[in-house]
Amino acid sequence: MSRFRQADILVELLDLSRDRIDGVRQQLNYYRASVYKDETGLLITTKIEELRLIGGLLGDLLTQEAFRDFDVMSKAGVMNYIPGECSLSKRVGNLLTALDTHLDRLQRLYVTRQGGAAVNEQEFKESIRRHRNQILALCPHGSRQWTFFQSL
Repeated sequence: MSRFRQADILVELLDLSRDRIDGVRQQLNYYRASVYKDETGLLITTKIEELRLIGGLLGDLLTQEAFRDFDVMSKAGVMNYIPGECSLSKRVGNLLTALDTHLDRLQRLYVTRQGGAAVNEQEFKESIRRHRNQILALCPHGSRQWTFFQSL
């Protein structure tokens, strides 16, 4: 893994996050139109948990805060929503908006400007090593991202 800079790994994680966010948006559109709300909701929840894993690996407190907000909104249930509004759609929409903002910030801060490490480089690489199989499971087999993480 020493041949890759932390910024290289961050770029791949950010790309993987954006791919997952796009997948959640597609499922959310299907969820809104579908009569199979339970199945689609489960798929959305699974993709959000995958995003949570990636967000944890990024080591960014604001990104992790977006997931905590999502969890709090989930526990509040339908109490805070306008009648007729779908609470899952609202919660997921808020989460995706926050994640987009934080991923763009991370892109600018750590990758584009080479602004230093998000977390201690050694800890970061060790965390990636520990979660390598989980990351590989998130990547489409044979994709550029899968090849990159396979080579770590």
